[in-house]
Amino acid sequence: MVYLVCSGESEANREGIWGGNTLLTEAGKRQAKELAPVLIKEITKSLQSGGLEMVVSPQTSAIQTADYAFGNILDVQKFHIDEAFREIHFGRYEECRIKPGQCLSYFEKNASSLHRITGGDNLQERADEAILRLLDYQKGGKDVYIFTHNTLIRSILCRLYGKSMDQIAEYKAVSGNGSIVGVNTTCCCKAIGHTN
Repeated sequence: MVYLVCSGESEANREGIWGGNTLLTEAGKRQAKELAPVLIKEITKSLQSGGLEMVVSPQTSAIQTADYAFGNILDVQKFHIDEAFREIHFGRYEECRIKPGQCLSYFEKNASSLHRITGGDNLQERADEAILRLLDYQKGGKDVYIFTHNTLIRSILCRLYGKSMDQIAEYKAVSGNGSIVGVNTTCCCKAIGHTN
């Protein structure tokens, strides 16, 4: 099983700024702490059934989310920090202010048919890169817990379920700040927790 854990609300999220590398807000810290009981239950099952790998985006909000969720339980410094799970780069819109909640719809309206804003990442390529990495971590039957970001989670889900990136908004309900999405190896998705 792979668990995609969306970071808590960051300062950039709160201010309606695309991308960036900012700290968690107080709400984001609360969301991260609220993830712990759900994740601990799942991690206990993972340890009993074959082990686990913990992976985190190199961006501050994801690292903080892992730390606030597990700081007293697991050594977050032993997590794999993996660039494949960094937030999508929004090109010319990176660190621009957009109305809160409008980021994805704005992206959909302004991205090319290749799902890339000028100078930014191609969503499909980034999702494919992340999927290959998560499959590597899953070798040996281990469950994988990945602390990453909303747009990347939605992109991964589109690719795993054979959806066009035009359908990325379909996954809004399961991948908000402080959410956990479980994906089994046969690509059957279930939302297991959400703290919004």
